[in-house]
Amino acid sequence: MTEAISILTPLGTLDKIISSILLPLQIALSSSQKEYFNGLNRIIKESYWGIHMVGYDTSYMENEQTQKTFEERIREGMHLEAIIPQETSTYLESLENSDRVNIMRHPSQLSSGFTIIDGMHTILWDSSRKTVNPFERNNGVIWRMGRYAGPKVANHYLEYFDRLKEELSGNK
Repeated sequence: MTEAISILTPLGTLDKIISSILLPLQIALSSSQKEYFNGLNRIIKESYWGIHMVGYDTSYMENEQTQKTFEERIREGMHLEAIIPQETSTYLESLENSDRVNIMRHPSQLSSGFTIIDGMHTILWDSSRKTVNPFERNNGVIWRMGRYAGPKVANHYLEYFDRLKEELSGNK
């Protein structure tokens, strides 16, 4: 079984260059965790076919508006597949009886993770790092980065998701 995901697969050189250019812009535009949550929920409301998650960003997922958004989209036909730590209690368990929701449990604690929306948007998070926003840094807000990187980067993370899924199901 794979150890806990402590560091996500490194990005390629071009992705690093793009990230270094866009990160300051993202910081300037994303002035608060609330705005980040609202922006991400807007993307989810506009999603076409599904979400894949590895790990569990507790503060985002336990947000009332986030839960409402997920519940609405699942009722409307969106699919959700998630790999979350075994010991994490989550509201997603109440959605699991839907045929559109597949929650798998990972035996290790996941301190970082990612969410992929429609195979296009890639959202990374790391609970071991604090946000770069100076107004929230000392309030326990974790590091998050949302980016529209297109299908190439999203496919990289989807392949990783599929490998984890195979490991958890025992189909090596």
